[in-house]
Amino acid sequence: MSFKVIIDEFDRSEWERRAGEFDDYSIYQTWPYQQVRADMAGQSLSRAVVIDEKGAARAMCQVRMKHVPAVGLRIGYIQWGPLVRGMDGELRCCPEVLTILRQAYVGPIVNVLRIVPNAEADGIGAEFERMLDSAGFERLDRVKPYYTMIGWLRRGHSQPVAPQLETGPVQGRAERA
Repeated sequence: MSFKVIIDEFDRSEWERRAGEFDDYSIYQTWPYQQVRADMAGQSLSRAVVIDEKGAARAMCQVRMKHVPAVGLRIGYIQWGPLVRGMDGELRCCPEVLTILRQAYVGPIVNVLRIVPNAEADGIGAEFERMLDSAGFERLDRVKPYYTMIGWLRRGHSQPVAPQLETGPVQGRAERA
C-alpha cells in the first residue's frame, strides 16, 4: 500500500471532519487550540494528514515549530499526537505511515521532530510505541515522562472528598536529524 503526506493543503472544516474519524482526537489536536499555543509562543504551525491510496486518513498531526536563528535550529513539536487510533479503537497507521510523516518534516522543514504521543497504557499503546521505534523515532530516557494529574471533586455521585491524584505515563520521543 502506498501513502501520501498532505501538509497545509486543507482548511479547518476538512481538518475537523477528518480528525473526527479518530478516537484519540482531543483538545490538544483541535485547530484553535494549537493555533493559540503557536501564536502565544511565537511559533509557526503546520498541519499534516497521511492518506492511503483510497484517500483515507491514516494519521494526522499539528506541528508547532520554533526557529532558533542563533544556532540555525528548527524544532518541531507534536503534542498529544499524531492521531492514529480509529473509532473502532484500532490503529489506523503502520510504521510506513510514521516513517513518511517523519521524512516529510525532518530535513525539509525541521531539524528535530519531538513527539509526545497520546499512547494509552494498553496493548495498542505498546504497539504504537513499537511502530514509532520502527519508523526511526528514539525514546529519550533523560527526559522525564509526562504524567496527567487529575484532581477529583467528588468520589461516587454524592460524597465530596479531597482531590485525589491519578497518574499515568505518556512516553516522550524525539528524532534527531
